[in-house]
Amino acid sequence: MSAPTDEGGRWAKLAARAVADRNMTATGVRVLACLGIYAGPDGVAWPSQETMAMVVGVDRATVCRVLKRAMELGYLDRYRKPTSRGRYRNVYQLRFPPYSPPSRS
Repeated sequence: MSAPTDEGGRWAKLAARAVADRNMTATGVRVLACLGIYAGPDGVAWPSQETMAMVVGVDRATVCRVLKRAMELGYLDRYRKPTSRGRYRNVYQLRFPPYSPPSRS
């Protein structure tokens, strides 16, 4: 996957619920948005954690923590896919849980 550029008019699809979720940090939302940049129409993406860290401007350990939390909260699934070189690649499936705006109380 190539790096996102402004020239291509790239955009990211992001679960609305993640934006309003108080259990997600701002960095967590940015990492999910980064996955959205690389995802195809089916919501599948496979950027490396190093790539996501570079794009978001954090270290790889932060990306790992955020991805784990996002999986716990139901915003993505991860599976490992073997490569032709005998290694494994993380593949992410974005999930879009239902969102209902908070009521004004």
